[in-house]
Amino acid sequence: MKKEPLFELIKKMKQTEKAYFKKTATAYRKNSKNNFLHLFELIDKQRTYNETKLKEIIGSKHFAQKKQHLTKKIITSLKNYYSKDSIKTQIEALLHENRIYLSKSMLDSAEKSIEKAKKLTLESENYQLYLYVLKNEIEILKNKNDLEMIGLLLKDYKEIEEKVNKIVSEHIQLEELLISVVLWNNEMEYIRGEDQLLKLNAIFEQNKKTSNSKRSNNIYFYTSGIYHYLKSEHEESLHFFQKQLKLFHETNWLKEEMLDYIKCLANNCLLAIILNNTTYQSCYNELKEIQTEDLFLKMILNYYQHLLAIKHLSTQSKHENALEYIKLHENDIQNIEEQIAQKKILQNELMIMTFTKAETYIFNNEPKKAINTINTYLNFHDKKLKTDTYILSRLINIIIHFELQNLAYIEYEIESIKKWMKNKKIDFKFERTFLSYFENVIYINDKKELIYLSQNLLKDIELLKKAPFEKAALYVFSFENWIKKKMLDLMKN
Repeated sequence: MKKEPLFELIKKMKQTEKAYFKKTATAYRKNSKNNFLHLFELIDKQRTYNETKLKEIIGSKHFAQKKQHLTKKIITSLKNYYSKDSIKTQIEALLHENRIYLSKSMLDSAEKSIEKAKKLTLESENYQLYLYVLKNEIEILKNKNDLEMIGLLLKDYKEIEEKVNKIVSEHIQLEELLISVVLWNNEMEYIRGEDQLLKLNAIFEQNKKTSNSKRSNNIYFYTSGIYHYLKSEHEESLHFFQKQLKLFHETNWLKEEMLDYIKCLANNCLLAIILNNTTYQSCYNELKEIQTEDLFLKMILNYYQHLLAIKHLSTQSKHENALEYIKLHENDIQNIEEQIAQKKILQNELMIMTFTKAETYIFNNEPKKAINTINTYLNFHDKKLKTDTYILSRLINIIIHFELQNLAYIEYEIESIKKWMKNKKIDFKFERTFLSYFENVIYINDKKELIYLSQNLLKDIELLKKAPFEKAALYVFSFENWIKKKMLDLMKN
């Protein structure tokens, strides 16, 4: 059965979108029986599209044109709804206003519109649009026959054009730097060796400077934050993300880059959790206050809120509260993660969420749910996982099977991981230390010996915390707290 695009469009509109359309359309309503608003209301009430019924009420004459007219009105309304407050839309409205005044030879009014547009373009650093605004100003001066001012303005235009080209070139360099860092991050989650550090440093040294442009600095602060995060330099990383957030607070128009703003707040929250920084709650509250009708942004916003809430509770060892939160929002989290997997986005966030959920289940003595969480992650992403993420996933998998006392499986899994690391020519000390621990404990029944081995592992972890290429693994899962928990369990029994 052929779908009716207009019916589908109306049925997929949100209530807020419909309310906005009706509000803006009311001014055009003259006759409730023969206008586009009435047609909209009739279609909105239908459960299935019935064109015959509509024609009986509206009339069959020019019905196709009426549908086309309504479709255009809806699209225009939705466009205005999502862009009515943006700086760019305000500038475009002023330019449109200027052209109307110019066509009516109302030059003074045209000049006022251009002055407002110039002010907005400069404030928002929309330099390319500023050049277009200047062209419109020259047009006004031509109508005034003010040749002297035209000459001065053309000189300004050339100087500004050179400045704009320089700023745009600088912005492109920073974008290229960001892309290079992100491409590197697609292979590894954290710096785990000297060779990786040298490669990342070589990328980052290409453009290690701030800019006079706030838009460019937004990219620079974000990239610098990511750079230090990859090196497990969390205090330095937070410093740059705080500078980025300060930029958003000082520059309201920059918040129109909504995805950047959401990520900035989320990164501030995550690092505040890792560092036990008091800024977490204020950043999280600010993240919760963000309102958007964009479904994609809303999905990302919701996922960050879920991730940060669970991670914060888990880091504070409030595992029962974390479990309660997961159960309460389980369906929403699952739906979002299916979309994330499909769109291939937020891979780092998905890894943190997976490991934190697994940790929550383990500490609440629900190992079967933990293993389902890890297996789902490994099965969906096995071949695409970053090297360090893949190994850490399998280490957590061993922990879960240890909880289930699947000792034969652990023996097999240890050999499998060691063989995989050998083939990949990988030698991470953290992973070797943990594999060695499990190789020993699965054959030991003596309680004192198990406690002794666990104490030695905790001493090794203290040393690993100081190793620049090893400490990253300790932030994604509470390996240390798990060992302490096992020791307490042994002492009680």
